[in-house]
Amino acid sequence: MIPIKSLTSDLLINIVTKVTSESYIDYYNMKICCKEFFHASQDMSMWQKVSLEKISLVVWLLTPPSLFGNFTKMCKEDGNIEALFKEGLVEVIRYEGNIEKATET
Repeated sequence: MIPIKSLTSDLLINIVTKVTSESYIDYYNMKICCKEFFHASQDMSMWQKVSLEKISLVVWLLTPPSLFGNFTKMCKEDGNIEALFKEGLVEVIRYEGNIEKATET
């Protein structure tokens, strides 16, 4: 058995990134389970790497921002390509296909 304190910060960040990619609920649960995971979850490079493949576009459209808005906000602010792409699609859908109007906001 390997104590968690013996793991490098890069490895902890990779673990948190993988868990976050699977479920943003598991991300929140993981970050409160121990100090090491909490500190790894604060690393900004993690948000760029998170896969949002499992979060459907319907969720982006219909979920109030207060439920997982901070999660998606962090992804977008740190340049997560998937988050930026999905946000762009949501804007196009909201403006009923008017790409010019959607890209202005």
